[in-house]
Amino acid sequence: MNIRKIFLFLTLLSTFLTGCHEAKDTKAETNVPTINLDSACVSDFNYSELFQSVRFIILDNTETLLANIDKMLLHKDTLLILDRKGQGVYAYRKDGTFIRQYGNHGPAPGEYVNCTDFTLNPQDEELYIYDRYKKKILTYELHSGAFKRDLSIRGDCPFDFICHSGQSLFAYQSQAIEKEKPYYLLHQIDLKSGKITVHLYDAEIYNKGWKDALTNASQCLTPISTNETWFCAPLMDTVLSIKNGEVHPAFALKGKQIIQKEDIPEIYKNSDIQVRGRNIAQLIVSLYKSNKSFGFSQFFIHKDNLYFQCNRKVGARLQYNLRNGQVRQSKKSRNDILFSKNVSLNRTLPGFLGADSTGVYYCYRNEQLSELKFFLQEGYLSDKVENKELLKQTNEDTNPMICYYEFK
Repeated sequence: MNIRKIFLFLTLLSTFLTGCHEAKDTKAETNVPTINLDSACVSDFNYSELFQSVRFIILDNTETLLANIDKMLLHKDTLLILDRKGQGVYAYRKDGTFIRQYGNHGPAPGEYVNCTDFTLNPQDEELYIYDRYKKKILTYELHSGAFKRDLSIRGDCPFDFICHSGQSLFAYQSQAIEKEKPYYLLHQIDLKSGKITVHLYDAEIYNKGWKDALTNASQCLTPISTNETWFCAPLMDTVLSIKNGEVHPAFALKGKQIIQKEDIPEIYKNSDIQVRGRNIAQLIVSLYKSNKSFGFSQFFIHKDNLYFQCNRKVGARLQYNLRNGQVRQSKKSRNDILFSKNVSLNRTLPGFLGADSTGVYYCYRNEQLSELKFFLQEGYLSDKVENKELLKQTNEDTNPMICYYEFK
């Protein structure tokens, strides 16, 4: 079903507020469509309910070796991949054939010192790379890779992740720099002037007062369609829709299992950088022990159902029916598309990359490939893996591999 039609249904349920663009004066929204997790039925989930096959995509390594796939965006038949460690954004065809790199690492015009993140403007067929070190947005022609211009960001906020919408960029700042000052999660940047025009969503209200990173911050911005991105910071229980240059609530999550502000001990909010890592780790352990839900991410929609996940001790996969409002929480998941045997495998899980109308993309790091080869050798891989014999060709120089799960 068309994404726009689905969210027309959601908007009929509620009138979204338009006042959230007040800089440093963001108020909590009301009358937002709500998913009540307390009403969820609990059952096991088999991948075969949703997918019909899986295919490995081996990325060509003749032109470049990737250290990791930190982010992937889909544009028609092209996979656009960010490798932060390797400092680059690369384009591949869906069969894994290398197309090009956008820009190069370096100090010259058109080059970046720190390739922090990237986003797409499909209407103008442009690709934007954010260089946090230079505080610049570098623009490249999407199809040729030619450098077009750069734009200096005017402001003091050190961003981490960006997305394009309308005539603006929206930037996510994953942690506060000065704990005593207001910390806003999103910032709107004018693409013509580079000026930060709006500060959005005070973490004190929207992120339970938590002013630091907690989970994989790169998953806080999730493309839902070519012109819509969803945003949800680690401790948020409202998912925001960034579309046509505006931000509105898409839906809210409620339930006894969702983390509340009082679940975060003040001691963990210590701003001393020397204990920051310890505090984050202790908070995560505390949340898991109490079986609290947080870090809602990995959103995608298929056949009137919204699928997403969260960090939780038990039952991290969730499904919401957009038509009848039913919620399903999976206590256990069985990947009977990738694996042929119903056995408990001690394995590392792939990373979520994104989804389109045809399926979902996951990533296996290079060091995980030997594990998959072992499963192939032992006969654990299912016949629903269309090209599992490709694993035999992988070695220590193989790029991280993409697993594409095709919808039924």
